[in-house]
Amino acid sequence: MDDRDINWISLVPLAILMGLAVLLAEIGGLWPGRAVRPDLVWCLAFFAARRAAPANALAASAWCGLARDLVLGPKLGSAALAYLLAAIAYLHLRERIAGGGFLDYAALVGALAVSACLARSALDSGPGFFDAWADSVIAAAGCGLATLAAYPVMYAVLSVARLNPTRERRRTM
Repeated sequence: MDDRDINWISLVPLAILMGLAVLLAEIGGLWPGRAVRPDLVWCLAFFAARRAAPANALAASAWCGLARDLVLGPKLGSAALAYLLAAIAYLHLRERIAGGGFLDYAALVGALAVSACLARSALDSGPGFFDAWADSVIAAAGCGLATLAAYPVMYAVLSVARLNPTRERRRTM
């Protein structure tokens, strides 16, 4: 049984503020590679999705994707759909990986990060994705690996009490 739930009052502004922070970092040129950068909003969506009930996990992933689209994305709905698909894949695969240990879980998080970046890139580019598919796949894989590297830092930041987008579920009888 899930003992945590989404704190929507915290998640909604946090997703938008995180998107704005990433936008300012992109404008300031803080990423060493222009096409390869971590997707910190996906880290927030995954952090919330792995602690919540399935229905709330899907809604939190879709909201974080929509917030990323509103602030950063060229096409509205591309990141929302990509994050939603990654959350569905996580919900189906988490039971199989639960007893596998740290390496299996890290491989799952890495595969989800790469697949979310690849899906978001494909949905953002549209038919142009297939024209230069090799460059698109390499950039998406680089973004996914950068996201995987940034996730432990984001996990530590989001575990702080004021920034945590989840809360203990209130038990009622």
